[in-house]
Amino acid sequence: MVALFLSSSYLNAVNFLSNDFRVDVNSTNFSSLVDAKSNKLTFDLFEREWEYIPSDKKNNSAYGDIYFDVYKDYDGLRLGLFSQKQADIEINNGFLQTWFYVKQDFESLLLSDDLNENIDDLPVSGEGNYHDSYGFYIQKVLDLSDNHHLSLKLKVYISNELHNITVDGETNSSRFTASLDYYYNKENLITKDELSSPSSYGVGYGIDVEYIYNPDKLYIYLGGFNLGSKIYYKDVTKMHFDFDTKRIYLGEDGYNHYKPFGVGYYEENISFVQKLKAYYKSAINYEVYDNIFLGYDLDVYSSMKFNGLNIGTQIYKSKYKLSYIVENKTLAFGAYFKDIEIPLPYDTKISFKAFNLELTNKISTSGNYIAGACRVSF
Repeated sequence: MVALFLSSSYLNAVNFLSNDFRVDVNSTNFSSLVDAKSNKLTFDLFEREWEYIPSDKKNNSAYGDIYFDVYKDYDGLRLGLFSQKQADIEINNGFLQTWFYVKQDFESLLLSDDLNENIDDLPVSGEGNYHDSYGFYIQKVLDLSDNHHLSLKLKVYISNELHNITVDGETNSSRFTASLDYYYNKENLITKDELSSPSSYGVGYGIDVEYIYNPDKLYIYLGGFNLGSKIYYKDVTKMHFDFDTKRIYLGEDGYNHYKPFGVGYYEENISFVQKLKAYYKSAINYEVYDNIFLGYDLDVYSSMKFNGLNIGTQIYKSKYKLSYIVENKTLAFGAYFKDIEIPLPYDTKISFKAFNLELTNKISTSGNYIAGACRVSF
């Protein structure tokens, strides 16, 4: 999951400002997005061997989204189809120390009954949530007045793949304890085993709410995503394990007995409700001089937040923006072009009402901030 995900949201064509959901009415639109952020960890963390513990932060978070959609606007009512891979991960330094000591191998973990002697006295916690879905949505854009605009979107998910992992425990000089719950419907990412008949899928819903205030030279944007979002699954598999370095226990017969360090079981064909975490975006931009814009963006994902400072300009029908992401020292470049015509052979051409593109200067799976976005309106 982390390798696939771990920003910038999709762009708009009207004022060349992030997340502007206003477009020409009765247009057809295609958009794509890669939005990956981490407050410390690199995106290829679980694909490579660790030479050292990756982080000493108490909380390490990551969010990732790969999204495509196409929709038709009918006077502000939009009907669309989408495809999405989305993940969020939170792990602490106790989890990282544990996984480092067992050499990132679950079989080694089952044999590591001396963990408490080799890692610091720390809580051990981790959460991972992933879905691979497609579906459709209905979106209504309401122009409340000349300056106030509201977007309400209801998404219906059909999920092909589920991964939901929770780890909770603690360690001290005398004892290590932890429990693991893992729900999946395809491949087990921990043991690398695949289900013999991975036919399970989930159905769910989600709500996005966005608002724009745009008088004259000022632009304010607020957005909340995955509000109350859930996906319901049937016929998934649960993997549960308990770990305890205190292996001697008193039996009912009055004698001491030994138990394995790791004891677990599997449950098959069970139901599970996956809750998608909400995230939030905001932006403020102001035209300080003719065709010169200054702005500030804030994205919030669980315990992460990312601040962006940007400057933009307009040259004829084209608009350009440069952003600086404070937390990751990353640059993002954007460009917007209006009324594009591409000539083709035999006196034909392709016409676009608008075209938007944004990319960061660090497109790398080993980084911790990746942005790519594109929207075409025709």
